[in-house]
Amino acid sequence: MASFSFGSRAALSFNLAPKVWLRQLALTSLHLAAFYIGVLILAAPGVLLVEKLAPADLQLVTRVGLQSISVVLSFAVITMFLRWRGRWSLADIGWSATPNSARGFGAGTAIGAFMAVAAIALGVIGGAGRLTLDGAGFGSYLAAFLPLAGILLFAALAEEVLFRGYPLLKLSKLIGKSGASIMMAVGFAAVHLANPSVSAIGLVNIALASLVLSAIFFTRGGLAAAWGLHLGWNAGLAAFDAPVSGLRFDLPMLDYHWGTPVWLSGAGFGPEGGAAASIVLVASLALIVRRLRTTSQVQLA
Repeated sequence: MASFSFGSRAALSFNLAPKVWLRQLALTSLHLAAFYIGVLILAAPGVLLVEKLAPADLQLVTRVGLQSISVVLSFAVITMFLRWRGRWSLADIGWSATPNSARGFGAGTAIGAFMAVAAIALGVIGGAGRLTLDGAGFGSYLAAFLPLAGILLFAALAEEVLFRGYPLLKLSKLIGKSGASIMMAVGFAAVHLANPSVSAIGLVNIALASLVLSAIFFTRGGLAAAWGLHLGWNAGLAAFDAPVSGLRFDLPMLDYHWGTPVWLSGAGFGPEGGAAASIVLVASLALIVRRLRTTSQVQLA
């Protein structure tokens, strides 16, 4: 997949005089602070409303999905503002042309799902996980999985607009794509610190996943490709009833059981908490970066 050129606003600011670079740093910090504060202010009413009105027994994943919709809507408002006041095009914010976005989303979803299957397969082959059938029918499975996939769709988009898109492009203009991707990976891992059953390997894998998402973001598919890969990975794990970043879904028909060693299976955090996922993520990152370096118009710096 070739890279997508995000226009002159994505040009690097290296080789600038120190005073000019510091001024750019201050402006970038100010703009990013305004972006995140804007998302917080706009999304807060919806997030708080869900907390207030949601039944006490509402599943955590459903609660997160509803709150993710608030984040997505707030990003839509900010996007309109950036296009009007900041004169940013959709490409400058990370959305590529419609055909490229559609292809990118489809390809990203397929890649993410393949990665998830590979991580689970490695765990099963390594003896650290197994899959069993619980006797429920396929209809029951679909009735539970399809709404879950819809929730994961919005949750993936919410996280992508917060860690890719405008913030990643803004940082990449200042410190390059690799530096910006690393900074976002640190932040991405940090927001998962409070997830159930989180572990050190899990946080490393979350950071690796962020690097993979940032790498595919810089392909022609842009934000849509990153959104698709994020969805494919999460939905691929969930489809096998495996925990996703510590969240359990308890789908009927298929049951995932983690075993030992924990460093391979990830235990309650899911495959993301084990070395099997580490192998898949590192391999995927290497392949995407190699593709970028050999075929892209703007390579990872």
